[in-house]
Amino acid sequence: MIAEDVRTSPHTNAANFYSDLLSGNFDAVLDAFEGEPIIDAPRNGLVTGYKDVANFLGEEKAWLESLGASIDKLKLIKSTASPERVVHEVGIQLQIPTTPCPIMFANVSDIGISGITAMRLYYSYGFLNRNQQFDRKVLQPMDGSLFESLLFRIADSQCNEV
Repeated sequence: MIAEDVRTSPHTNAANFYSDLLSGNFDAVLDAFEGEPIIDAPRNGLVTGYKDVANFLGEEKAWLESLGASIDKLKLIKSTASPERVVHEVGIQLQIPTTPCPIMFANVSDIGISGITAMRLYYSYGFLNRNQQFDRKVLQPMDGSLFESLLFRIADSQCNEV
């Protein structure tokens, strides 16, 4: 698990989304919502209600697994929280040719009094659907500027950490 495996707060439940998804623990995801589950995702758009969200979770897990995702390939990048929101970013190493580093995924969860009120997922669907290609040249410094040089070093360090 990425976050501690204690389901005591909506913030912890939100941070465990990708761990729960990839391990097939869909009940934990559904139970984390304060009311009717609401997830907005790049592939499916807005999904609401227990039955539709449960189906979505199964489809999303199967799709990610078809790309080579698994719980052991999940890496925490950053988690940021406020009383009303959690942003959890993870990297998942996928078996896609020309992908030198983990692909970034994020879930943004709005937090109510007793649970998650809504969740939005972020990832590059075009790339994962193989309609786009990873182009390393985009990250290379062009004029030697400090910003571009730092961006290149950050990209290198993230790719080499896997």
